[in-house]
Formats: sequence, C-alpha cells, structure tokens
Amino acid sequence: VQTFLSAQGDPKGYFVLLQLPLTPQLIALDALHADAWLTNMLWATSYVLLVPPFLAVLYAFGHAVQWLIARLLLSAQ
Repeated sequence: VQTFLSAQGDPKGYFVLLQLPLTPQLIALDALHADAWLTNMLWATSYVLLVPPFLAVLYAFGHAVQWLIARLLLSAQ
C-alpha cells in the first residue's frame, strides 16, 4: 500500500504499480505458451478458462501461508 501511495499524483506511475500483482500470472501464462491458444478465443471464454485455476492456486497459496504462520507461532510458544 505504501508503494502505491508513493506515486503521489503521477497517474502513469500509479497505473504501473497497480499492474505489478498481475506479473506472476502473466509469467505463468507465458511459460505455458498460452498466447498461442488464447489468441482466437473470446475474452469471456478465456476468462472462464483462466479465472478458476488462478483462484484455486491463490487460495491454496494463502492457505499454505496461513498454515505456516500458525505453525511458526505455535512453535515459538
């Protein structure tokens, strides 16, 4: 959040900072060569194909981080 606030009125810089969370998803799509099979699809079709897997991965990642933090806190006591 602090990084976003540091743009201080620079709309282009603010827009670039807002795109940073998308970078890992774009890297994953590039690694899968998804541009070859997404090129001729409607945006709605590609949205339906891409959102559920990314949502599941992000949920699992959040769950793993929460589990790790809880485990570290319990072992510290």
